Amino acid sequence: MLSGLYRSDDTRLYFAMAEFIEEFFINHLSDANKLNNNNYHWAVRAAKDYVRANYSKPLTLKIISNLFFINEKYLGRIFKSQIGMSFHRYLTDIRLKEAASQLRHTNSNILEVSINCGFSSPSYFNNIFSSHYGMTPKEYKQKFSGKSADTPVENIFDYL
Repeated sequence: MLSGLYRSDDTRLYFAMAEFIEEFFINHLSDANKLNNNNYHWAVRAAKDYVRANYSKPLTLKIISNLFFINEKYLGRIFKSQIGMSFHRYLTDIRLKEAASQLRHTNSNILEVSINCGFSSPSYFNNIFSSHYGMTPKEYKQKFSGKSADTPVENIFDYL
């Protein structure tokens, strides 16, 4: 009977110590867990790098967390605290910046740009682009590329 109490006290002590250590690392050593790349946690850096390289693919926080063997909620929390926005918002911003670049610098039509940038549908792309830039992708392409968004891709061999 006494040995059962002794083990119970040991177990409580063990969990109390584990909670203390966890709290200590979270509150006092978080800077030690961040590495040189803009002081981001390794998982945040890895997620950012992966998004930049794979924004055109279907991505979710769950996919990224599974890829790097880290808890999804934990990654979401540290991502938001260090980047200042949710993972989904960051992914959308990367995709929108790339879409704007493609609209300015390529002859790709709007459907191709939406697909190339990983948007699930052209209508979703149109809505999110319009709310972010204050104009439709077609208007943006016309304004900043000097070409019509409906102009077919020209064949360079016609000019040779």
